[in-house]
Formats: sequence, C-alpha cells, structure tokens
Amino acid sequence: MKRSVAILLCLGLLCITPASLAEPEILVPDAYTQTGTLPVYKATARNFGETLQPELFNGSGIASRGDWTLTYNDEATLEWAPEALFYREYSGTFNANAGTEYPAAITARPALSSAIASLASWAMFGWPYGGTVFTLEKTTLTHLTLSQAQTVFETLLSQLGLKGYTCDYALDMSLERIHTLGDSMNAMIQSGAFSTNIPPCDYQLATAEDEGFYLSYHLYGHADGAGDQFSAYALVTARGVVDASIRDAYIPGEVYEMPEALVSPETVLAALPKEIAASRYPEKLVRVLRVELTYAAMRASKKADGMVLSPIWSVTYQDEMAGEEGYTSWADFDAVDGKLLNAIFK
Repeated sequence: MKRSVAILLCLGLLCITPASLAEPEILVPDAYTQTGTLPVYKATARNFGETLQPELFNGSGIASRGDWTLTYNDEATLEWAPEALFYREYSGTFNANAGTEYPAAITARPALSSAIASLASWAMFGWPYGGTVFTLEKTTLTHLTLSQAQTVFETLLSQLGLKGYTCDYALDMSLERIHTLGDSMNAMIQSGAFSTNIPPCDYQLATAEDEGFYLSYHLYGHADGAGDQFSAYALVTARGVVDASIRDAYIPGEVYEMPEALVSPETVLAALPKEIAASRYPEKLVRVLRVELTYAAMRASKKADGMVLSPIWSVTYQDEMAGEEGYTSWADFDAVDGKLLNAIFK
C-alpha cells in the first residue's frame, strides 16, 4: 500500500503518514528505517536528590527544606523523587477543606503562573468534556518567541544532565488564550461540571508579562504509556521556567545487546485486538491512531544484569469507550519479542 513519507523535524523521527484516516500514523527513528533494529542499552537508576541544584530553578534563596521538598523565599517550591522533579510557584495560602465538615487544612495557593500551566496541560492532553487538543497558533508573543522559550528549557535540561530530549509539542499561552481558557475553566467550576477544592483564579488579571509557551519534551519520542518515564513539561515565560514537571528514571549507558531485527508494527497491530479481547475488561477496537517505536526501562534478558532501556512499540488507539469525547487508550509491546508489556486494560 502506497504511503507518503515526511520528516518530523522536532523529533528526528521518520513519520510514515497514512494514506487514509483509517490507517495509523507510524513513527520510527531514522536508525530503525536504515537497519530494521535498535540497540538495547544498559540502564542506571537516576537519583535527582543526589545532584540537586535548587538555584537552577529559582534564585530567590531557600526559606525551608524537607526530605523531598523545599520552599524558596518567594514561596515557589521544588519537589523531587529519585526519578522526578516538580517546580511550582505559589502565592499565599487557602483552606483546602473549606465548605466541608473536616478541620481546616491550610495549604499553599497556586500562583497565576501555576494556574496558567494547569490550563495549558489540559489544553495539551485534552480539554475536559470534549477532549479538544489545542494547537500552536503563534510563535511570537509580546516578550518571548517560541525559539527563545525552547532554548531556555533545553538549557535547564542540559544543566540537569538530561541529554537527547526533543520537543514534540508546543502551545502558545497568549493573553487571549489565557483569558479564553481561564474563563472556560471557571465556568465549568462554577457550574459544578469540574470539581476542585482550589480557589478559582481570576485569569483576567493576567498581563502580557504572563504570556508564555507550554512545552513538551521526550527523550525517546512521545508515547502514552511507557514514554512518560522520560518526559519534561514546562511553562516558559519571559521570566524563565515558571512551572515544570520532569521525569527521567534511568541513565542510558553502553550498548547491552543488538537484536538482529525487531518485530514489525504490523505484527503488533495484529496482536492488539487479541490482547484486548483476552483482557479482564474487553472492549472492541475501533481505530488505531498511532504506532511509535520508542524505549522503556525493563529487566535485562539476564536478570543478574539489572535494568536496560529496550525498544518498544507504543500503540495509541480508540475503543468503544472513546465516545464523543474521543478518549484514547494505549498498549506497549516489547519490540524485541513482540510480547505485551503493559496496557491501559491490564
């Protein structure tokens, strides 16, 4: 079947574009196209806490520090786990149990920047009650360009020792979009359609200084399942990175083994409906949207050798439960032997 070929510049992936909407998009690295295989790498567990540099996120100084979190003098916080970092800005406090019979629970109140980042995240992954994914409209804002924002975030990733990440999504959070999405979110909260105990944010207070770009980066491409073992999301404004969520579980090392060949995407697509049918909650497969060759951490073929980063086929699809909202599901298959590794139905 004839297919057109295009290069995804931001990912460095070969995109085999479907000839019709009934066919899935297939994303593979150039190296796989050339050789039919990819290496398996040795993997070492990362520990961000051992090399933590708080000043990379915020230079206001540290007001307090705990085992897994610290608060800056300007109320921003940095939280971490061995495999993750989370940076947020806050302003003041609120009672998380207000309006309930429970005792007061005073907690930090998200700053406007944090609220805007939350809007952008919903807009990227799918707006509530409809699943709309918003797309990039502007590459230049009042005080910042997309290229400048990417440079800022990529510099931070490099300073954290994270290499090889590429941008797979960018959303301009212009003043107009902040106001529009903010009003939409507040209307859902007020009507009870969206439930949260966080006080509504007055997005009309936003100015051009609050404009920015919401960026999504992945080490091995974007995958809905295992791909988020290596992901980095950030809202970047003219002030710099004002909100970030970074996950990088393992440090890739030397080549552990080189499979002679990987199973084909067609093999995985043939196996998917059978795996869904055999699951505890079987649903009818309606449409496969994307098949991506990426990496995930797993046990080495010889367990004594520890962990490896090995190629997987990550499949994004829709079943009968997708409904009008267009919800998607995912399944990851080992690209070396074709076995199902994990899925939303497992």
